[in-house]
Amino acid sequence: MKISRKQAIYIVTVLLALLLGFALAVWLHDSGQVDITSFTVAVLSGVISLVALFIALQTYISIDSVNNITKMEGNILDNEHYVTSMPEFIETYPQTTEASLRSAIISEMQTKLAQQSNTGVDFADTLQSMIDILVLFPAMNANSDEAAKASIATMITDMKTKAADFQSISKGNSIQIQQAAKLFEAVCEYQGLIVHNKTASTGLLKVRGPVLRNPVSVTVYYNYLGLHYRRLAVGLFGNKDELDVASLKKGIAATRALSAYEMEKLKRYVALADESFERALSHSQDDPMWRGYILFNQARLYFARAVTLGEKYDFALDYMKRAIDARTTLNELIRDVVSSDSELSILQKHYLFQEEYARQLYVSYCLAVGRDASYRGQKVTLGADYEALVADKVAVLCDVDRKKLAAMRAE
Repeated sequence: MKISRKQAIYIVTVLLALLLGFALAVWLHDSGQVDITSFTVAVLSGVISLVALFIALQTYISIDSVNNITKMEGNILDNEHYVTSMPEFIETYPQTTEASLRSAIISEMQTKLAQQSNTGVDFADTLQSMIDILVLFPAMNANSDEAAKASIATMITDMKTKAADFQSISKGNSIQIQQAAKLFEAVCEYQGLIVHNKTASTGLLKVRGPVLRNPVSVTVYYNYLGLHYRRLAVGLFGNKDELDVASLKKGIAATRALSAYEMEKLKRYVALADESFERALSHSQDDPMWRGYILFNQARLYFARAVTLGEKYDFALDYMKRAIDARTTLNELIRDVVSSDSELSILQKHYLFQEEYARQLYVSYCLAVGRDASYRGQKVTLGADYEALVADKVAVLCDVDRKKLAAMRAE
């Protein structure tokens, strides 16, 4: 058990005092000023006192150490005003390849988990920092690399083990830790399902969301919960989130074939997703990054709802415009922070892609429902003119992202 510097000084001071007393007793005995009986009693009393001292100190140190380990006062998981900064992330991770970005992020998480998580407060800081950068996992394409997936799986195992250890010491103080650990694992699981285009059950339903206090954690929880319910909804009519105009028209036609029971389920899933996204937005504290994500997800949800219920598409298209505005604002903030002379990092490219994704999906939505479509203020239709208009914007993106956008523009 680790002894603090203050405790060590106290122990050394008391031992020196006892040794001084013992030396004085020996001197008195040798000088003949005390008899053998008094000397024996004095020595035995000193030994007993020394044993009692060590027992008392061991008890004190044990209690004090447990309190230091498990105390959660002022921990970041309880901070209701906490926010993240995407421009700061951009500065922290300037890597220009996915492999180097994966290595940097995973190494940082491993270091924090192994070396900076010995107390409840420190472990809470580690968990929150891991939740903060969950939003970067798609940028580093974590689920496409087997080594990265294995490293993340190992970290999740270690995180759960450490969380269980804290719970065994102090169950009351570990609730936030337990739920934060579950949230990280559940989001990683969900991101893996998306990559493999599955709609299986998710660990998000096991997280006690109302227990979470940190606004970033709450935002992450409700945003991904909304995505889960939205995915269940669109899955009822076979829509696997193909976003080209032809597939969107096919999805619109498919909803007319749903049974009454399937339609009831779809409406229920849409309502649950809508409620989750609204809660996420209310906790996002006007962060342009999270506004961009949540408004984009809401736009896709409202488009599905309009298709299902035969509503007008204005609401969905308006939310997509708001999402475009939020994502444009975020990229402007990033440009203000990062030097224009430097090579674009993977994160910069990712958020430029997110903006372009929203803009081009807006075009797809408009064309799918027979509306006039505009791209950066110019009226467009599918074809060569549209391709020429987007060419410069997509040229700076990663290959995978360019291919995804090209599939959306397919005629």
